[in-house]
Amino acid sequence: MLFWGARWLEMERLYGDSCAILALALVLARNGNPTYLWDQADEHMDNLIHDGCNNRHLPGFAFPDNLKPGKKLGELLDKVNDIVIVVPCESLQDVLWRLKEADGQKFRICLACKGLEPQTHSLNHLVVRQILGEVPVAVLSGPSFAREVASGSPTAVALASADQDTAGYFAERFHDTVFRIYTQDDIIGVQVGGAVKNVIAIAAGIADGLGFGANTRSAVITRGLVEITRLGVAMGARRETF
Repeated sequence: MLFWGARWLEMERLYGDSCAILALALVLARNGNPTYLWDQADEHMDNLIHDGCNNRHLPGFAFPDNLKPGKKLGELLDKVNDIVIVVPCESLQDVLWRLKEADGQKFRICLACKGLEPQTHSLNHLVVRQILGEVPVAVLSGPSFAREVASGSPTAVALASADQDTAGYFAERFHDTVFRIYTQDDIIGVQVGGAVKNVIAIAAGIADGLGFGANTRSAVITRGLVEITRLGVAMGARRETF
């Protein structure tokens, strides 16, 4: 199988979700996938290379031998076929334009960016299509905390793509005995759910902060799910996804 010959590039920003990117990189590397980490901040990358771990954001998890941070993006792109992007949504376009400049290389893209593109309010897979054209795209989302993923706690997440071959391909790379991937083709619903549930979580936290009890929290969560579902269906998602 040529899958194991594939090279992976994990892209992060210094002020992005560095815990999440490292946790996903650890999953890939532990599953036997040669994996690279890249960040545009040279000082941050120097620390990763020197320390062999991310002491700033997720200390205590040493890089496996096949997880290598690198500073020169062009050299790394020559080694990879598949890219997992975990950046704030406002940084996604900049990352994609960097890939666009990679001499016509075609990559499979997996997005783990929760939210909408802030200028156009577009879903992230549509931003990829706009800049890179018809490349294979999947989105990864689900209830997970980076430290628990890194430590090997049992976790289940969703991976969606309009193309089931692409979803299956990425799922095989991530899926193992404790990090369980469930695939589907509702790429819109998975993105809307992953983004908007954070709004409901904030509202539930505000209710707690105001001193309301479990009744209020339950009402916020239950009615929030209804509103998320209505929004998602209006955007083209399937009701059952939510």
